[in-house]
Amino acid sequence: MKVSIPMLRLISALLLVLLLGAYAAATTTQPRTVTLPIDTVDTAIMESFPIQLQVRFAGILPDGCTSMGEITSERDNAARTITITALGNHSGAEACTMIAQMFEETIIFQGPFEPGEWTIMVNNVETTVTL
Repeated sequence: MKVSIPMLRLISALLLVLLLGAYAAATTTQPRTVTLPIDTVDTAIMESFPIQLQVRFAGILPDGCTSMGEITSERDNAARTITITALGNHSGAEACTMIAQMFEETIIFQGPFEPGEWTIMVNNVETTVTL
């Protein structure tokens, strides 16, 4: 069977359209939640009664498609730990501006606190403070 050049071009064009459609379907993403990168974690003990502990943390929103999301905290008095989770919301877009935006948040925890060394974990950054 002999295939003409115009027929080969038509078959090639159809295959290209099918492949591009499959690629577009495979790369479509949904909005998602991401863990934000944290650069610094600082603490301050407020002069009050009961004691108040201020935790300030800063990081970067990695691109123009990511915005601040939910910030949650959990305090375990028995283990003397405070765990803070800072999340971001990514739009799901494939193409994002590569402009990083800095953010800074402060959370104040009210006493009472067990005296001693406390571990504060913000995402993957850990610090300690003695109360």
